Amino acid sequence: MNRIQAMIRWIGNHAVVAFILWAFWLSYEYFCFGPASYVSMPDNGDSNLPARIAMNPSISNGLFTLWNSLAASGTDRLSMAFVSDIDVLLFSFLPGWLAYGLIMSLQRFIAGYFTYRLMRDTLNVDILPAFVSAIIYSFFAQGALNHQWAGFTLYDRLALPGLPFLLWIFSRLNPNQKIIHYFYGVFLGALLALTSHYSYALFIFPVLPFWFIFITPRSRISFWGMLGLFAFGWALTEIPDLWSGAINGPLSYRCQSRVETVLNEHCSDLILESIALVIAFIRDNILSMFLLVGGFYLAPHKDRRLVALAGAILFCFGFIIFYQMWGSIFIQKLGWISGFNFSRMYLNIPFLCAVAGGLGLSLINEEYRLSFLKGNLPTQDYSIKACLSILCLTIVFAQTLSIKENIYREMAAGANFSSLYQREELKMLSDNRQFMEPFRVATVSDVRDYENSLDPSCAWAYGLETADGRVLLHTQRYHDFWKQVLLPMSRSKPEIYELIDKEALRIALFFSRKNFACKDNLRFSEYYDLKMLSLANVRYIVSPIALVDINLKLLNQGTEEKRLVWQNRPLRYKFIDLITGKYTGFPLYIYENNKVLPRFFLVNKAKYFDKNEQLLSELGNASSDEMHKTAYLKRSDVEDISLELKGGKPDSVVVIDYSSDKIVLNVKCNSPSILVIGNNYSPYWDGLLNNINVKIFPVNHTFQGIYMKSGQHEVILKYQPPYTVEYLMDKLKRAQAS
Repeated sequence: MNRIQAMIRWIGNHAVVAFILWAFWLSYEYFCFGPASYVSMPDNGDSNLPARIAMNPSISNGLFTLWNSLAASGTDRLSMAFVSDIDVLLFSFLPGWLAYGLIMSLQRFIAGYFTYRLMRDTLNVDILPAFVSAIIYSFFAQGALNHQWAGFTLYDRLALPGLPFLLWIFSRLNPNQKIIHYFYGVFLGALLALTSHYSYALFIFPVLPFWFIFITPRSRISFWGMLGLFAFGWALTEIPDLWSGAINGPLSYRCQSRVETVLNEHCSDLILESIALVIAFIRDNILSMFLLVGGFYLAPHKDRRLVALAGAILFCFGFIIFYQMWGSIFIQKLGWISGFNFSRMYLNIPFLCAVAGGLGLSLINEEYRLSFLKGNLPTQDYSIKACLSILCLTIVFAQTLSIKENIYREMAAGANFSSLYQREELKMLSDNRQFMEPFRVATVSDVRDYENSLDPSCAWAYGLETADGRVLLHTQRYHDFWKQVLLPMSRSKPEIYELIDKEALRIALFFSRKNFACKDNLRFSEYYDLKMLSLANVRYIVSPIALVDINLKLLNQGTEEKRLVWQNRPLRYKFIDLITGKYTGFPLYIYENNKVLPRFFLVNKAKYFDKNEQLLSELGNASSDEMHKTAYLKRSDVEDISLELKGGKPDSVVVIDYSSDKIVLNVKCNSPSILVIGNNYSPYWDGLLNNINVKIFPVNHTFQGIYMKSGQHEVILKYQPPYTVEYLMDKLKRAQAS
């Protein structure tokens, strides 16, 4: 008993140190092994991490650009949902593995320490129950929540880890006493915007009024005014991201996203999925819920705060089922916004359970005790509260050991920084960029095996422009184009082809060793349309399996045999190789596409169509030569332009300056032509032809085009979305001129 009391006193006196040590224990695999450190993949290492690594000026020029040329043939950078986050700055000057590891550690410290402080300072909970609550929340083993069985990921930013901090700090602010506390409210709102994404923050906001109405009631108008300023500070800081979402959302694939409801034919599947999700959350938080129930039955009296927390948890569970069954019926009437996941009220379940569990533990009557006999020694009495606390801490620690075993297995199999983002063959492609015309890469990505293949977004970490990747708001035009790329797969593997709609934010050359009838070689043309990839300026194909196609040339021939042998080694030996620097990684084949079309080229023929389906069908049936000579246009896209194409031989396009937001070309035409620009069409690209404004219109359904007459021309392309000062100033100048 004395030891337990000594431990409690030490935690009370050294809480900061305790949670620094705990955060280190939970996260050391993420940075202590240097470049060999662990990378969690789903919703993290597959896109969030490489996108941040690419923000380093030594890798790309993307830190202050608004057009992301690396992702899916180009997209608005702010719509990528992380650019305005503070953590991006760490990646701009630290090695990627170190910046990532520090963020992982910081998340766990903030979640743990401020949950402890919230329980102690606001709910007046004893040291040990508060510590248990904090340990459980910072552990955050939530497999039901984006597969986060190993804890917080980059996708969470500081939104979920920082929720207890917000509640704690607002509980200590009193604008009646100090007027400056109003400004603190604005500052905290801005801080939330800079450390989270609105898709998470929007669901954190309801916790604040719930907390200050039912848990620690606040009735003064001044306090609620401060919370209003908090929301204002958040919205003001988030304006660029919200504006970007508002202007790019209507152009995105989310406009066509099908929202499943009970009125659809898969009603029973929806009900089962929602119930399964509720059960999964109960499983992940069973320890906290056990303590919550214990607080109800073993407390001397019912505590209204515990009742309120239990009600909030039940509300979140009910919301999951209600939204899946009925709420989506109303959401589908909101156009492109219907693609937003409004069911994310479940994000708050782990926090509510952890707090309710700690509070329930603290309420257990001290009179309930357990007696132990030790030989001839006097009977030892321990309170059930202390015994449950020690039991919970032991269970959580045992869980961390189990999770670390899984982490080490994944590290050895390929889920480590060097294997994903420091591949020599991809560095070679990256180093060659400065000596070549712009090009893109595409990746054959195994949809079932994260450990032995690269996600297409991993190429961003090398500064490579890709035709694929995970993008929140890629355009509907490009989504349709990519379905044409995968059209051969629709005949051979329709269940994999359907992933283009089911996992709509993921653009990839989908592949599955388990589903595809191949062990060593994949016949490329059976599953993918190389002509369409050539049109998208894909010069290189990256693949975890050998490919067979007459137009693909293997660049790293003879280097993968060693990796194939190594891949069959037991995991324990792979892990030893990893930490001793002898790790070779899984095989990765690099192919050059001999039929690739340039990023910028001239055509002097055009075909016109009334419907997108007709255009894409004809485009898919065209030969590479036809694609290089002909513009495929929808009549409504060019009805206000007089195109006088007379045939003849196009001349040359020379790239003078190329960056994400600005492109300068020198074009020579022998006859009237259309300049085809192999970047995604967006209405927010402006064009200047010999310093005169010129319209950019869609060509080949998803790319850009400019019509020009014969002669020598300077073409300047600049990305100016409406949320920029330059755009507003330009509109003002044009209005004054007119």
